[in-house]
Amino acid sequence: MTILPIDNLQNVSGDIKMAQKICNALELIRRKLKGRDLPKMPKNTNASDGHKSPLADYLEYFCSLSEPRFAVLVTGDWGTGKTYQVRQALGPNKYYYVSLFGLNSPERITAAVYAAMFPTKGFIKHVSETAKDSGAELGVFGINLGGLPSALMDAILGEKVKNDRPIIFDDLERCKVGMEELLGVINRYVEHFGCRVIIIAHDEKIADHLISQKEKVIGQTIRIEPQTEAAFDTFVTEVPDGVARNLLIEQRKNILEIFLASEVHSLRILRQVVKDLVRLFNLLTPEQVAHPAAISELTKLFCAFSFEIRCGRLQEKDLRNRSSRLLRYFARKIERAGEKAKEDADDKPQHMIAQERYTTIQLDSELLPEELLISMLIRGHFNGADIQSALQISRYFIKQTSGPPWRIVMNFEELEDDIVQKGIQDMERQFENREVTDPGELLHIFALRMLLATNGILAKDVDGVVEECRNYIDDILETGRLPPREMTYRWREEVRDGAHGYTFWIQEEYKERFEMLRKYLLKARTAERDRLLPECGEAVLAAMMEDGQQFFEVLCHTRTGNNTYADVPVLVTINPEKFVQQWKLSPVRNWHWISSALKQRYTVSIRDPDLAPEQQWIRQVAQLWSREAHKTSGIAGLRMRRRIPDIPLDDN
Repeated sequence: MTILPIDNLQNVSGDIKMAQKICNALELIRRKLKGRDLPKMPKNTNASDGHKSPLADYLEYFCSLSEPRFAVLVTGDWGTGKTYQVRQALGPNKYYYVSLFGLNSPERITAAVYAAMFPTKGFIKHVSETAKDSGAELGVFGINLGGLPSALMDAILGEKVKNDRPIIFDDLERCKVGMEELLGVINRYVEHFGCRVIIIAHDEKIADHLISQKEKVIGQTIRIEPQTEAAFDTFVTEVPDGVARNLLIEQRKNILEIFLASEVHSLRILRQVVKDLVRLFNLLTPEQVAHPAAISELTKLFCAFSFEIRCGRLQEKDLRNRSSRLLRYFARKIERAGEKAKEDADDKPQHMIAQERYTTIQLDSELLPEELLISMLIRGHFNGADIQSALQISRYFIKQTSGPPWRIVMNFEELEDDIVQKGIQDMERQFENREVTDPGELLHIFALRMLLATNGILAKDVDGVVEECRNYIDDILETGRLPPREMTYRWREEVRDGAHGYTFWIQEEYKERFEMLRKYLLKARTAERDRLLPECGEAVLAAMMEDGQQFFEVLCHTRTGNNTYADVPVLVTINPEKFVQQWKLSPVRNWHWISSALKQRYTVSIRDPDLAPEQQWIRQVAQLWSREAHKTSGIAGLRMRRRIPDIPLDDN
C-alpha cells in the first residue's frame, strides 16, 4: 500500500470548496463509525474486594511501556465480560476503542482507528489542517469526492496515528478481513507506530490461531475469568431504587450461588436473568416481599430454571409433567435393576440431570407451577395475578381457609397435620355436595382420594372410590353442570398428566384405574358436547349463507385460528337435504368455499376417528348436489356441476 507523506498535502494547489467537500464527507464517515463504540459502562472496581484484578495489574504495566512492540491478547469464555473488564481496567477516556464488527477491508479498519483517535470536531479540524484540496471516489464508504487517489486517503486516515493511549481491537471474530491480512494491519500499529495494542478474542478457535502467531504479533496472552460479583453489583446499580433493587441486594448470595452452580459462566446470561428477576419481584404483593423464606426459594428456583433454559439445557417439554416423568424413570430403573441391566442415561429426565448441579434447591418444587414457568421463561409473559396466586397457595402463605382443599391435601408433606386434616374434610364435603365441576380439579380430587384410600386414610378401598367418582361424573352430567369437551384440538392436552399447573398424584397401585376414570370423564364431556352440536350446526348454516370463506374457516384447519368446529363432527347434526337447499340459496360466490370445505372434511375424516361419522354424510350431500346439478340446465346447471365436491360417490 503506497503512502503519500502528509507534508505533500500542503503543496496540493486547490480550491477551498473541494477541501470543504472532503471535510463534509469525512464527517459522514465519522458518523458511520461512531456507532461502533460501546455504551459507557458504570464505574466499578476491577475485583469484588476493591483490589486490582490480575488483568488490571498487567494492563497497568503494559500501558507504562512507551513502545512495547507487541500486542496483548485477552481471551476467555463467551459472555465472561472480556470487553467490560478491559475497559474497566484501563479506566474511562484512557484508550481508543475500535470494533472490527463488519469491517471488510484494511482501509475500513484504518478509518475506524482514525475516527476513534480524532472524534467529533477534532476529527474535522485535523482533516481541515491536512487536506486543503482535491477530490476522490471514496468507494470504501460510498461517498463521492470526485477522484481523490486512494494513496491520498491512506495518508489522511493511516499515517496520522497517536500512541498516547492503547488501542483496543474488539469483535475480532466478526471482522470480514482475512486473518493474515488483519494481523498485518494490527502489526502495523504495533511495529510501525509503536502503539500499545490490546486484542480481544471472543472465539476460542480464533484465539488459538492468534496464539500460534505469537512470535509475530502477540507478546502476552491473558485468559480472564468472569468477575461475577463485581458484574452483579454493576447490574444492580442499573435497577431503579425500589422493591426489586432491594430484593436483588438481599438475594445477592442466593443468586450468585445458583449462577456458580449452573456452570454457565456467561455474564450476559446473568444480566438477562437479573432483568427478569426485576420483572418478577415487581409483581409480588407486599406480604410476599416481606417473607424471607418464600423469596429465597422463589429466587433460587427461578434462577436455576432461567440459567438452564437460557443456555439450552432445558426446553419447554422438560418443564412439563416433571413429577410423572420422574416416577416413570424410577419405575423403569427398578425394572432394569431386577434384570441387572445397565442404566440408560438417555432415560433420565433432563430436569433430573439439571438437579445434580443444584444442592440447595429442589427443581420439582411446586412453588412455581409448570405453566407459570413456561409462560415466564419460554414465552416471556409475566402475569402478576398468576404469580401472586401461585405463591399465595404455597406452604409459606397457605392457611386453613385459603386455597382449594385439594391443593391443601396435595401439600400434605409441607403442612401441619391439623391443616391437612381440615383440607381432607373440606375436599370430602365438596365431593359429597358435588360442588366442583372443573374437569382438571375433579381429576386432582379423584387422584387424591385414591391416594388416601390406598394408604388407609379414607375408610374405603380404591375400587369403592372409583365407583363413587363415576357416580359423581354421572350426576353432574345429568344435571347439565359438566363442562362439555372443548371444540378445538387443544382439548387433547388439557388433562392428560396434570391440570392447573400441577401433576396428578398418581401411584402405580391405582394408575390404571385413574386412567379409566380420566377416559370416563372425557367420554361424559364428549357426550355433553355432542348434545350441544345441533345448535352449532345452525351456526354453520348461518356462516354458509353469509360468508363462504368464514364457512370454510370454521370447518377446516387454516392459519387464521378461527377453526371452531374443525375437530368435531358438527355436520352430521344437519339434515343433508336441508343443507343442499341452503347451499343452493346461498350467494354463488360462496359455492367454491362450500365445495372445498366438504372435500377437505372428507379427506380428514378418513384418518381422523373424531370426524369419521361425517364420511357418509358428506357423500350423501355430494350425491344430492350432483343430482340437482344434472337436473338443472343452462348456466345455473354448469355452475352447480363445477362445484360438485371431488370425492368418491356411490352413484352418478
